[in-house]
Amino acid sequence: MGIKTILVPIDGSQASFAALDRVFVVAERFGSHIKMLHVILRASDVAAAGFFNLPANLRKNAEIEADKAAMEKAAVLQEQFEARCSDRNIPISRQPTGHGGATAAWYQEFGSIDDVLSRHGRASDVIAVSRPGIREGTVRR
Repeated sequence: MGIKTILVPIDGSQASFAALDRVFVVAERFGSHIKMLHVILRASDVAAAGFFNLPANLRKNAEIEADKAAMEKAAVLQEQFEARCSDRNIPISRQPTGHGGATAAWYQEFGSIDDVLSRHGRASDVIAVSRPGIREGTVRR
């Protein structure tokens, strides 16, 4: 039994892109489909939790600006992901091509990382995450 779907959460850190680079090797070997997942926390969710102690009109403006910045970051991450796929000749497709080669797709959702990751993780064979505290290029023995 092979690895059909690999879920890779990305937060924009070097470590998350390092995890993706390692997943490329596995996906190419097994002909897996890579689901790249970026989870965006809405500013209104943070504000609802009481983190913004501002008047309503200022809070709303801050939420709009924070959501805009989060979407801009997501767009940059998606471009970086697509460039890495292109460099590896991995086609971008929402569905595996069926010819046995690796494929990849970008997914982004608003919500809490726990909820979104668990929902997508149930439909994946493997979830590849970066190792916390490990910087790119270092090896822990």
